[in-house]
Formats: sequence, C-alpha cells, structure tokens
Amino acid sequence: MLEKLMDEVRSGGTVQPTVLAQRLKTSVSMVQAMLEELERLGLLRQIDGTCADACGGCTLVDTCGAHKNTQGRVWMIS
Repeated sequence: MLEKLMDEVRSGGTVQPTVLAQRLKTSVSMVQAMLEELERLGLLRQIDGTCADACGGCTLVDTCGAHKNTQGRVWMIS
C-alpha cells in the first residue's frame, strides 16, 4: 500500500488525505501514518511552510497554503 501511496504522490496535484484514503480504500489515519512512515524512510519530506522568501518565486505557492495560513501539510518526494 505504501507503493500505491507513493504513486499518488508522484502523480502530482493537491490531494487531501481524505481523497487519498478514498483512492486507497483505507482510513485517513492510515494515510497519515503511511505519509509519516515514508518521511521516516526518507522517501518523502514535509514542507513546513516557513520558507525564507515568504513564497516569492516558490513553485509550490499554489499548493502549500502557507501564504493562506492554512493548517494543511505538503509532502514532497525526496
């Protein structure tokens, strides 16, 4: 199932954990646990939204939501 999740991340776009859970036919908490495990394994890294240039020129500006003060998380393939 981790490989399927990696495939979803590789496909790009913004996907909420609820959508990933539906696609993978599992729970949101399982998706979150798998994302954390993939990060622990060094396959993903979480973007924390504390960019030094405050989104200026960032290719993730429309995805991460840091400039919108949202509480979402963004994962990037390492």
